[in-house]
Amino acid sequence: MGRRTSALLVIFIAALLVLSFSMVPFGSASEWQIPKMDQIYMKIIESDDAAYLAHKTGELDHLEVTAWSQVVELNELGFNVTGTPGFHMCYIGINCRDEIPPTPPGYSPTPGRPPGMSLKPLNNSAFRRALHYMWGIEGKAEAITAIFGGPIATAIQSFIPPAQVAWYNPDVREYPKSYEAAYNELISAGFYIQDGAWHNPDGTPIREIEIITPAGAVTQPMGDYLKAAYDGFLEWSNAPNTPKMKHVPSDWTTVVIPRVIYKNDVDLFWLCYSTGRFPLALYSFFHSSNIGPGMGNYFGYKNLTKMNFPEYGFYNVNLDELLEIFRWRTLDIDEAIRAAKAAQYVLSEDCPKLPVYSRTYFHSFGRWDTELNRPRQFDGLINSYGYGTGHYAGWTWDHIMWAEGDTPPGQPPYSFNWRIARPPGTLNPLYATTVYEWQILSQVVSGLTYLDPYTHIDGPYIASHWTVEYYSAPPRIPAGMAITFYLNPDIYWHDGEPFTSEDVKFNLEYLIKYQIPRYKPAWEKIVHVETYGPYKVKIFVNATSLWTFFDISGAAALIPPQIYKDVTTPATFNPDQTPHPLGKTYLDPYTGTTFTLSCLIGTGSYVFREWNAALGYARIIRRTDDYSFRNKGPVLGYITADQYVNKATIGVWNQDYKGRSCEVKVYVNDDLKKQLTVSLNPFQAIRNFTTVEW
Repeated sequence: MGRRTSALLVIFIAALLVLSFSMVPFGSASEWQIPKMDQIYMKIIESDDAAYLAHKTGELDHLEVTAWSQVVELNELGFNVTGTPGFHMCYIGINCRDEIPPTPPGYSPTPGRPPGMSLKPLNNSAFRRALHYMWGIEGKAEAITAIFGGPIATAIQSFIPPAQVAWYNPDVREYPKSYEAAYNELISAGFYIQDGAWHNPDGTPIREIEIITPAGAVTQPMGDYLKAAYDGFLEWSNAPNTPKMKHVPSDWTTVVIPRVIYKNDVDLFWLCYSTGRFPLALYSFFHSSNIGPGMGNYFGYKNLTKMNFPEYGFYNVNLDELLEIFRWRTLDIDEAIRAAKAAQYVLSEDCPKLPVYSRTYFHSFGRWDTELNRPRQFDGLINSYGYGTGHYAGWTWDHIMWAEGDTPPGQPPYSFNWRIARPPGTLNPLYATTVYEWQILSQVVSGLTYLDPYTHIDGPYIASHWTVEYYSAPPRIPAGMAITFYLNPDIYWHDGEPFTSEDVKFNLEYLIKYQIPRYKPAWEKIVHVETYGPYKVKIFVNATSLWTFFDISGAAALIPPQIYKDVTTPATFNPDQTPHPLGKTYLDPYTGTTFTLSCLIGTGSYVFREWNAALGYARIIRRTDDYSFRNKGPVLGYITADQYVNKATIGVWNQDYKGRSCEVKVYVNDDLKKQLTVSLNPFQAIRNFTTVEW
């Protein structure tokens, strides 16, 4: 067995509070308390106009604004409006399969779309390129201006958002709006017009093509614009007998999600997604191994043609290999970037989707008070590049509070009122996929680490520190990694059970056993998991990837073993509707009453209270138990450095600690190297950087 240790090690910092403080009584508020709000009340409001009115009249405290006129008006009314470029994009997806696949268990075939139905001409890349030319970048920009009324979104041709600057490839193929270019693409690929109708190269007439979009003020008009561009091309090319495009606005939960993600029986479809800080969706969306019901490659797309990319340093590789280099085969960030850019070039040529726009995230905060004739204000907003202030990663949700002197009458208890634009389809964290579901779940479940909103660096949370080593154990692991997490000893599930290394092991092995599609990148390369006492766990991985650490840390605390050990059919399990098997109760800080927990529990800073489908609202409540170091003041920081150097930069995790100080001890391989004091400022997550030499 061969083994070598990486030069990159994580150095543990023990930060002890200099100023003494008293332990806060159970359930009471304090300056250390995170979160500040007693509940987040989430109302389902599907109409954008209705949501805007609800925000202006004080029913909603926050609104993600998608109309420029509303941004302007809310700002003039005194709401706190923030904006930042988003890790976000919307697109028209194209089903690139030859035919509709078999209907998966639990679903019924869509009427008129039986398994085995031919999907021609969408399986032809020339037709997809022609479709892109029919609408073109100018057509997208025209639609954006008409729908948003201002600089809310930017028309794009790339396959990742421009906000991901380092990864973004501006040199992909351009698609100006040109019916002539579309015509030439089709003719050169063997398509032809006969008897006033376009025909496929095999002589069959081009059939009716259908696009489904979620019904809504933004999504539905986008489908209309593409239909108009396609129908206009048929008229321009003198092919009136070709069926016009069929646009079917559809319900998000009952139609769009099942047909796009599970049944894969659509032609064209509209989806949006947030990419996060890394463009990992390139692999999830377009690697051929991810084709299948519930898998990320909804497009059914694969390209195994060998190509050369001298400008990026790759020769005789296909798209799958480029994506594997990016996702699994390198620890060199520059090589990963080059592979991602080469992959974007291939995708721009093949067009498995039509990128439409990337949006700037505008968020408005405040509660309108009729008597004051102005909105009451909030403090504690954290605006993160690419994510914004309203993102459900938890930064703002943990720290938002009423501005001094602006608390509404009747509070406390404190409530923050939030909009969800669509009902959740499932609240099972193993299968939830939409932003609407994760707006509820993201505060209930958590990962092992905490993402800093300003630096986008991972800091301690459930894990206090960690190491990543090269590891080799042929033949099972010819070249891999061993990731070791050291856990904080005072982390608990919402039902009071301690979180230990066995919980990490259970989560990862459960994902492997049931091959949960959403978390495939986290489990597919794991060889085995070992625990060393209750607070140390090591995961052995058959890959050398920049991203494996993030995949695993984000998936290692999803489900509580005390509940899921008896769940053998996870796909049909509804934890939010199932009472806790031991009848565990919890204090609701908003109502002051106790209630029986459901099986939807996690380790996050909020506890799931209820989802009422009939009345269209969900509630999550502040944790009222003394559950982790986050309610005890600043106790941990972290540092990453090379073991052969004697200088590094530390960042102390210090959100909302109002000018206190902490004592920092720097250890390298258990050897105390330095002791210093760091001053902490409010709302500055890992922002007090200090250079340490030893």
